[in-house]
Amino acid sequence: GLEVNSADGSESLASFYADGAVNLRHNNVVVVNTTAAGVQFPTGILFGSDTAAVNNLDDYEEGVHTADTDDITSGSITLNGSQDTFSYTKIGRQVTITGEINVSSVSSPSTMRLSLPFTIAANTADRNNSFGFKPVSYHVPYVGGETPIARGEHNTTYISIIRTQDDGAHAAYTAVAGETFWFAFSYFT
Repeated sequence: GLEVNSADGSESLASFYADGAVNLRHNNVVVVNTTAAGVQFPTGILFGSDTAAVNNLDDYEEGVHTADTDDITSGSITLNGSQDTFSYTKIGRQVTITGEINVSSVSSPSTMRLSLPFTIAANTADRNNSFGFKPVSYHVPYVGGETPIARGEHNTTYISIIRTQDDGAHAAYTAVAGETFWFAFSYFT
C-alpha cells in the first residue's frame, strides 16, 4: 500500500491499498473509505458549507418489511402471505414505503393496523410528524359511502386503516377478507 502524509509527517491524509481500497483522513480519523463494496462515509455527508452535525446525511437503506396486523385493537386479521410486504427506502430520517397488502381472513376485527419498518418520529411541534393519506383499494365494505384512509401517528410503529365521517371524527374501519390496499407514502423517523 501507499500512504500520503501531511507535509510535516504528523498525520496520515490518505492510504491506498493493493486491493483498490482508499482511505481519506482528517486529523487521522477516516472520513471516507472506499472498498470493493462501495464508498463509506463513517460520519455522514455534509453538503456545501453546512457543518451542523444534525444535517449529516448518515443513513441510506433499502429493504422489504413484512407487515403484520398484531396491533389491531380487537379480533384478528390475517394477510395474504404473497401480498403482505412493503418495500422501503430510507434516506437520512425519511422513509418512503410502497406495497400491496391483501387481507386473507378476518375474525371480529376492529381498526386494522399495519406495522412499519421504523418508528414514526415523535412530535417536535404540535403534531408535525403525524400524517394521513388515502390508499388505493378495492373490494372495500363501504360504510355510508366512506372509503378507508390511513393514518400514522407520531411515535408509533404502525399505520391505522380508518374511515372519515361526514362532519365527524375518524371511525373504525372494519376490514373484510379479499380486500386489497396499495400504498405509497413517506414519513420521518
